[in-house]
Amino acid sequence: MKTPLSYQWAFVEGFEQEFLNKIPSNAIYVDLPHGIKLLPYHGFSFDDCSGVYTYIKSFSVKKKEGRSYFLDFEGAMVQFDLYLNGIDLGHFVSGYLPVEIDATDALKDGKNEVLVKLSTKEDPTIPPFGTLLDSCSFGGLYRPVYLIDRPKAGQIKDVYAYGTKDGTIHLSYESEEPVEASLYLEEDLLLAFKGKEAKVIHPRIWTIEDPFVYRLVLNNGFETVELPFAFKDEEARENALFVQGKRCSLLGMTLDLSYPYMGKAVSPSLSRKDARLLKEIGINLAKVSYYAPDDAFLEECDRLGLYVINEIPKGGNAFKDPLWKERYLEFYKTMVKKERQHPCVLSFDADEETRGILKELDPYRSNLGNILLSQRKALGDIKPTDRLFLHEDRILAHIKALGALKGNPDAAGTILGPAFDYVSKNGDEDGISYLGVYDFFREKKPSAYVYASQREDPVMEVIDPYSLRPLILSNADFIEVYKDEVKVTTLYPREEDDPNLRHPPFLWDKPVNLNFYEEGLSPSEGRFLAECINSCILKGFESLPFFKRLELNFFLKKHEFSFSYFEGLVRKYGSLDSCLMFKGYKDGKVMGTRTYKKQALSSFDVRSDSHVLKNEDTYDSTRIVIQKIDEFGNKVHYADDELLFETEGPIALLSPKVVHLLGGSIGVYVRSLRTKKKEEAKLLIHHRGGRMEVLFEVETKE
Repeated sequence: MKTPLSYQWAFVEGFEQEFLNKIPSNAIYVDLPHGIKLLPYHGFSFDDCSGVYTYIKSFSVKKKEGRSYFLDFEGAMVQFDLYLNGIDLGHFVSGYLPVEIDATDALKDGKNEVLVKLSTKEDPTIPPFGTLLDSCSFGGLYRPVYLIDRPKAGQIKDVYAYGTKDGTIHLSYESEEPVEASLYLEEDLLLAFKGKEAKVIHPRIWTIEDPFVYRLVLNNGFETVELPFAFKDEEARENALFVQGKRCSLLGMTLDLSYPYMGKAVSPSLSRKDARLLKEIGINLAKVSYYAPDDAFLEECDRLGLYVINEIPKGGNAFKDPLWKERYLEFYKTMVKKERQHPCVLSFDADEETRGILKELDPYRSNLGNILLSQRKALGDIKPTDRLFLHEDRILAHIKALGALKGNPDAAGTILGPAFDYVSKNGDEDGISYLGVYDFFREKKPSAYVYASQREDPVMEVIDPYSLRPLILSNADFIEVYKDEVKVTTLYPREEDDPNLRHPPFLWDKPVNLNFYEEGLSPSEGRFLAECINSCILKGFESLPFFKRLELNFFLKKHEFSFSYFEGLVRKYGSLDSCLMFKGYKDGKVMGTRTYKKQALSSFDVRSDSHVLKNEDTYDSTRIVIQKIDEFGNKVHYADDELLFETEGPIALLSPKVVHLLGGSIGVYVRSLRTKKKEEAKLLIHHRGGRMEVLFEVETKE
C-alpha cells in the first residue's frame, strides 16, 4: 500500500540538533512539491537556491505484523540526512531520481515524526553536477513523498514486462509464491495467466499515431503490483528507428522542465500539460536534458504517443572521479528501472557501460545510439519583449531545419533545440535562456507556428502585419488580403522557401497588386505603376534603378500625372494606418480571419488551463495567462500593465502578488488548498481600470 505524505511539513532554513526533539517556532508549514523559495521571474542569483534546510512531518500509522515499511522520496534536491523518530536512517543522494529507504525498525505504531536535513548545494561528485550543466537545480522536496508497506514474505520484486508484435507477453519478476497476471483494457479483463509468458490474439501495437496502453496486474496472494503495459514493434537499425517495419521520422525538441517562480517543484498536472503542448505543435520526441522527468510526464507521453529520451550527461573530467563514476552508473540503473515500463521511452546511450546496463535491465528498449545527437540545433533566442520583426530570422531558421528533415527520407530525425525557455546559467543576463519556441510561461512564440502549421488543425499566424513584408504561417490553401475592406491581393504558399514542407509559409511581398483601371491605365501600365509603388514602399524611392526612374518620369508626363500624385499613391497603398484583414481558405471555405488596426481599442483576456483543482496525493495547480488584446483579439505586444492578485477560498498563489505584463502577456499559477468538501474559490486580478475574476472549484479526494 502507498500512503501519500505530501501535506503539512514544517519547513525552516538551516538545521539544529534540537530540531530532532522540537519543531522550531519559526517554522512554516508547506505542502509537497515544495521549492525552498518562491523566485522572481528572472534576475535572481543561483546562490539563492543553495543552502541547508529542514523539513519535519508528523504522521500516524497502524503498524501491522508481517509488513515492511519504506519511505519513498520521489525527488529531493540534492542530498539529505533522514531521521525517523529521532533515529538516524542514514545519508541519501536523490537529485533527479527517487530514493526508497527501509523504515521498518524505526517506525512506531501510532504517531511518528520524520525529519529531513536537506542540502540543496550542487555537489560536483553527484551527477549531473560536475559536468557542463547550464540549468539550475533549485532545491527542495520538489516531488511527492510516500510511506509504502509491503509484506515481509511474499513480495513481488523487480517486475519487468514487455509485449512483442506477435502478442507475446514477456514477464520477469522475483516471488516466492505463485503469481497470477491479468491483462486489462481499462476495466475489462482480457487475459489471466500464470507463469512468465502468455499470448494475446491481435494485439494493439503502441505507436505515436495509435498509443495504445494496457494495464497489467500481478497478484500472488500477498501483494498486488499494477503497471502500464504495451505491445511494441520497433527497432533501431540502419541509422533510423523503424516502427512496424516503416522508418519513423523523429521530430524532437529538448526540455528543461523548470517553471517561473516555482523552479521544478510543480504538481503532476503541470507536467502533463507540458507533454500536451509538445504534441499540440506536432513534436513526437522529447529529449529531457540532464535528468529523469516525473512519472506524470511519462504517463502522459505514453497516453499521447510522444517518445521520450533522457540522459545523465557524462562530460568533462567528472567521469574520472571514482565516486562520480560509481554514482553515475548507479543512477543510470535506477533511471532505467524507473522508466522501463513506459512504452514512450527510448534510449540513445552509446557508451559500453550503460549499454550493458540497458541490455540487462531493459533488453527490449530501442537504443538510438548517436543517431540524433549530431543533428541537435539551437536556432536563436527571442525575448517576449523583442520587436516582432526580430522573429523572422529565427522563423526562417526553423523552416530551413524542418525542411531539411522532411526533404531527407533517409533521415532518422532531428532535435531542434529547446521547446520552452528556461532558467540557465548560460542564458541571457537575466538568467533566462530564450531559445524556446514557447516562452517561459508556455505560450507560443511565432516560431512555434512553423510546426503547428504543418498539422491539419486550422492555423493562421501573421508575423508583424505592419512590417513591409509580412510573413504568414498557415496551413490554408490561399489567403486573401484586404486593406480597409478592399481586397488588394491573394497570397499562395511560397514553395520556393522550402518545397519539402507540407504547408510552406506565405509572404506578402507586394503590398500593391492593382491594375489601376480607375486611372484609365492599360493592364501593362498598371502593373508597371504597381511595381514602382511596391519598390518605394519596401525600400524607398532611392531603391529604383536609374533607368526605372527615367521610365517613371516619362510615364507620369505621358499621363499628365505630377510626382506628388505618385507620392500620394505610395502613401495611400502603403499606409501603415490601414485596417488589414487576412482571410484564409481551406477546401474552398473560410478557415480563419485575422484583422489588424493600429490604435485599436484594447482589453484584458484571461485564460486558465483548468477551473477544477483536485487534491489527491499532492495538491493541484494550474496556469492562468493574462494578455492585453486589441478589439480583434490580437496581443498588444508593447503592453506592460501592472497587475495585483488576491485569492478567496481554498487556493493560494504560486506567483508574486504583483507582476507586470511582459510583451503584452504574463502567466501566473495558483494551487489548491485542502478542503473537506467541494468548495469554490476566486482569483482576483486588479488592474488600473478595474478588476477581473477567475473562478475555480476545489475538491479533495477521500
